[in-house]
Amino acid sequence: MDNLRLLSASTIIFFTLLLLTKIRSQPLIDNVDQQRSNIYTDMEIDKMKTLLNDFEDRLEKMTLQVNTVQANKDSLYGNYVDLMRMYSMGETPEDETIDTICSKHPELIMKTSNDCHTYYNCSGEDTTLSAWIRLTQWIYIYNFWPSKYKHECLYPFVFSTKTLQCENYTDVDCGSRFLPTWECRYFRNQCKLSHCIPCDVRFPNCENKSDGLWPQPLRGFSPWYMICENNRTLTTGECPDDKEWKAPSFPYNGECVHLFVIPNDYDSNGLLPSCKEKVDGNYQYKERCDAFYKCENGTASAIKCPQNTIFDSVKRSCEVGGICS
Repeated sequence: MDNLRLLSASTIIFFTLLLLTKIRSQPLIDNVDQQRSNIYTDMEIDKMKTLLNDFEDRLEKMTLQVNTVQANKDSLYGNYVDLMRMYSMGETPEDETIDTICSKHPELIMKTSNDCHTYYNCSGEDTTLSAWIRLTQWIYIYNFWPSKYKHECLYPFVFSTKTLQCENYTDVDCGSRFLPTWECRYFRNQCKLSHCIPCDVRFPNCENKSDGLWPQPLRGFSPWYMICENNRTLTTGECPDDKEWKAPSFPYNGECVHLFVIPNDYDSNGLLPSCKEKVDGNYQYKERCDAFYKCENGTASAIKCPQNTIFDSVKRSCEVGGICS
């Protein structure tokens, strides 16, 4: 009986302590929960701030774009009004009349009548062009450019009548205006004075040439080539040496080839002999023994001997230890 009473008392004491522990720890738990809630709240606030900042940046960019579009629209409308007023008065913008017209219409921007890469801008000048104007009737220095109000785009840009500025030629409809495909059709690239490398040397001309690789016209027989596409020069370069033949390469028939492939009757520097009046067969190069040229139906082709063989002039084939006279 005493043991039962002792057990009951112990049980009561245990549950009492457990209850007291829970009562005392509850504020700590509540405090932790509150701190966790505060952290989540701060994170949500930071996230909202980031979203608001991103929205403000996008809104600022959109506002700038809208203002730019509106400014272009106002400019186009103003130019349209000026043009209508000018034409109603019988004024035609040409190189000879543009100075007078710009004095009356200082905001005017418009195309020139003939060329797609030039335009008139009455609001300013390009000093790289206006430097070539005859200054006055009495001061004569240069007379290469007609007016400070005449402008020229940079190659390959041309003037767009839609945007009233220079755009890539692929984005502009030139209509009947002349569309230049060569850098030297642009005044700014041309030589005006002596001691200037000619424009057609600096910018090889692909006008009226089919697409592909061509020799540069003014460099004579040289390794320098140009690649043409749609009458435009895409790139220029120098043919690399041929490592297998250990010989310099030159542009020929649309590719860079070594001298032993280029026919001598195409250029005197070529080292492939002619097969005219020769019977079909293999022939020795005068310049080397590790290769030969083959004549077939009057056409010559260059052939390199396999490694460790030379062209035997008697057997007329590549042989190990062959005799090459």
